Amino acid sequence: MRIVYGEVGSGKTREILRESQDTGAVILTDSLRRKEKLLDKAERYGFKVPTPMVVGEDCIPTDADYIIDNVKTVLEKIFGSRVQTITLTSGGTNTVVSVT
Repeated sequence: MRIVYGEVGSGKTREILRESQDTGAVILTDSLRRKEKLLDKAERYGFKVPTPMVVGEDCIPTDADYIIDNVKTVLEKIFGSRVQTITLTSGGTNTVVSVT
């Protein structure tokens, strides 16, 4: 698993769109508005990506590979409440990062 982390405007979306095009993995997002923005950006960058899926709107198959666009908002949409903390397992030491 990879984590694409950066400031607004740092190229995170371009990176996941490139990965989606290269691997065929579908991007999961939290809203129809975000789905439309992803498709618009893919077109502007010249990427051909599978159609992104919206959590809670589309039927999400369980037998595919996915890229999650903004894991915090996707999890909040799934659970219907605010996510305070998430953990990820790595092979190194713990790093705590505050994300608003």
